[in-house]
Amino acid sequence: MKKLALFVLLGFALLGFALVLLRLPASLMDHVVASASDGRLRIAAAEGSFWRGSGTLATSDGRRQLRAVRPVTWRFGTTGSALSLQLGEQGRPLAQLLFSVTGADLSGLDLDLPAALVADAIPHPASRAGWRGNARFSAPAIACDWRGRCNGELRITWRDAGVDIVPGQHFGDYLLTLRLVGDRTALELDTVTGSIRVAGRGELDRNGTGSFAGTVEGDPEIVDRIPNIMNRNAARGDKPGMIRIMFP
Repeated sequence: MKKLALFVLLGFALLGFALVLLRLPASLMDHVVASASDGRLRIAAAEGSFWRGSGTLATSDGRRQLRAVRPVTWRFGTTGSALSLQLGEQGRPLAQLLFSVTGADLSGLDLDLPAALVADAIPHPASRAGWRGNARFSAPAIACDWRGRCNGELRITWRDAGVDIVPGQHFGDYLLTLRLVGDRTALELDTVTGSIRVAGRGELDRNGTGSFAGTVEGDPEIVDRIPNIMNRNAARGDKPGMIRIMFP
């Protein structure tokens, strides 16, 4: 009899816990996104539930000011034995995440963010130049294990690039390709189109340390000013209108 009562109590406790989980508010997603982005991204006007909801992806200035970026929807589910999270925008898929016992997989990433938001996450004086344009993140598939080893390819396209310290100028479009193989990431920076030509190659390890070397060529009135904001990471090249970039 005592065992039966114990099972009944346990059943009610599990049912209550399940109901609490199912009724988690959509606003909890805002806390998750803010924590994952160090407060740079927020989900404003969240509706629905934590498991399936919608809101507005917004950037934060670290105080109370939010700037809307785009509407976003999310939905948790299951795919086989994995927990899935699908992100979308007005019916258009943005990305899917799968979480399993072996790791996490990202697929179908197709997301545009303001270049200024990306610059905020870069700890370098050049990020304070007032980046303009949009950064498009795309990745067909990236698979990572729980030890942080990943395989896949991420592309970041900076479209209609410009900086506030050179007003009225649009430099072009640039592509940064990150090829992830285990503990290492190969970097390739190329010019898609534009009057300012950029190219470079580098590599990072899982701790974010590594090396990068490249060149920037174009109008000397613009290019020769780059060392002023790059500290020791840029030096004038063999001719006017050319500089060499190196990290570290």
